[in-house]
Amino acid sequence: MSLLSWNCRGLGRASTVRGLKHLVKKSSPLGLFLIETKSSIGKMVKLAKGLPFDNHIVVEAANRAGGMALFWNSALGWTVMYKSKWIIGVRTYLPNGTECSSWFCYCPAEKALRHSFWTELSKAISSGSEVWMCMGDFNDIIDQEEKIGGRKVTSKSNYFLRNFIANMGALDLGFCGTMYTWCNRRGGTANIRELLDRVLASPDWRILFPQAGVIHLPPAGSDHLPLKLTMTQDHPTTPRPFRFLEVWTRDPSCESIIKEAWSSSSHNRSRTSLRFKLSNTARALKRWNKDNFGFCHTKINDLEAFLS
Repeated sequence: MSLLSWNCRGLGRASTVRGLKHLVKKSSPLGLFLIETKSSIGKMVKLAKGLPFDNHIVVEAANRAGGMALFWNSALGWTVMYKSKWIIGVRTYLPNGTECSSWFCYCPAEKALRHSFWTELSKAISSGSEVWMCMGDFNDIIDQEEKIGGRKVTSKSNYFLRNFIANMGALDLGFCGTMYTWCNRRGGTANIRELLDRVLASPDWRILFPQAGVIHLPPAGSDHLPLKLTMTQDHPTTPRPFRFLEVWTRDPSCESIIKEAWSSSSHNRSRTSLRFKLSNTARALKRWNKDNFGFCHTKINDLEAFLS
């Protein structure tokens, strides 16, 4: 089971909508949270008809700014308990009867509004279950490690998120993938990247979902990367046995890779044995296949990672 959160920065362009639908199709989430839709309720209701979800709740944009939408399938058992221009809260009951709250938020970019947002978020979460998670765009970072470029982080800046985590006893679920979730898309020394999007949770939530993890997905048409929250992380699989592919022989460099790996030797007698030569050649071919020869899907994944 997984949830997606994405600051799409407006759904006015057909390319962004296509990117959204591709994202949903590829990830197959049970819930989707969209931020800064910059769209009316009517437009979001129309969009909902083309998405594979049973339910939705929309916060309409004001003067083509802001706006949020939460879509989900009935299998989640969510009931809406809170809605404002910055926050949507839902609750569900686990099979053992435990109440679990999920909060989806967008911290406004305007500094004058941030104090109000954090005060509201703290009060909303405190009024709900002790088992909670919060997902979205917090427009804030914890320290300098979460930012590259631009002005340096000081003790007087970006304290809202740090204080919220400390006061609420929240845990950051971390992530897999690219470090930064937002980029200003400028080149050279003007480029700025920050970790603005994340998932926080209470210790009780983490105890109930110890395998939950966050993945920063490749770009989908916005200056923010989508987040994917999975309730069960994939466990390492047993390595596949080595197989020599006939197609490798069509590449002129294959022969040189084999010769170099086979002739590799050492003062250690075991490293001159047939077993070592076979093992060393297999490792060399695997590296060459991944780094140079490659497969189509590997190159696509590498390109997506580069673009992010």
